[in-house]
Amino acid sequence: MHLPLLLPLLLALLLSLLAPSAAFAPACLPRSPGALARSPPRSPPSPRASTPLFGGKQATFGVSSPFVYAAKLGLGEKKLQNLRGKAISLHSQAIGEFCMWSGSYHMRTRIIKKAKENGNWLGFLV
Repeated sequence: MHLPLLLPLLLALLLSLLAPSAAFAPACLPRSPGALARSPPRSPPSPRASTPLFGGKQATFGVSSPFVYAAKLGLGEKKLQNLRGKAISLHSQAIGEFCMWSGSYHMRTRIIKKAKENGNWLGFLV
């Protein structure tokens, strides 16, 4: 790899590791701990809102989020989405092959959903 291409990626990675976690928090979240106590009461969630990670929910900040943000800065949004799509596709294929091998193909969909939940928890989906 050429140094001019690698330098911005390394700089973004270094800055994301040194930045406080609040710098990556979404703007809709309150910054002060007392702000949550002052918020107006919310209506009870609809039964549909409890389905995990589907319907455009916002991903959580996890351990891997700084690396994802650095990759987004270094590669660009479109290239990162393509790379992420390929990785998810390969992982889904590996899960399907494992389920075929183990004789539990009926569990494939549940395992893929669990992989998506874990990816969100680890911060890969920001």
